[in-house]
Formats: sequence, C-alpha cells, structure tokens
Amino acid sequence: MAENKRLAQRMPVGISKNLWQLQLQSGELMPELYLNSGEVRRTNDHPIKGTNMVDVYEGLYLESEKVYIKVLRVVDANENSLR
Repeated sequence: MAENKRLAQRMPVGISKNLWQLQLQSGELMPELYLNSGEVRRTNDHPIKGTNMVDVYEGLYLESEKVYIKVLRVVDANENSLR
C-alpha cells in the first residue's frame, strides 16, 4: 500500500517535467491561461514579501521553473468595517 502511494506522488512530477520539456522544445505555452490543475505549487507556507493588499510566495511551475505567486488579500467590506 505504501509503495503505491509513493508511486502516485511521483507520477505527477514526471508528467510535469515532461510537459515542461515539451514547452521548451516547442517554444509554445499551454493553451489554457488559468492555472487551476496543479501546474503551479507553493514551495513554502510563509510569504516572502507582502503588502497590505497582497502576499507573495515562492513556487514552482511544472516542478521546473521558479515563480512568484501573488495572493490577493480579501477585505470584508461590511457595515462595521466601512465606519
């Protein structure tokens, strides 16, 4: 059972690296602009920079390219906070 879990965790990394190599060789980006299928992942839980509006994290694109991820902070605009 543990061997299957380790194999399942390695498979997406291999697929990501193959997709990265395909992009480099073709000179094309993926057709989908919304990265919502795990193409980008954070490498740590703590932001490296931030402002009152955003936090910036380090991450990896397709397990190969270092990227920075901006996360917008959500502000609750209710009646009490607007006073």
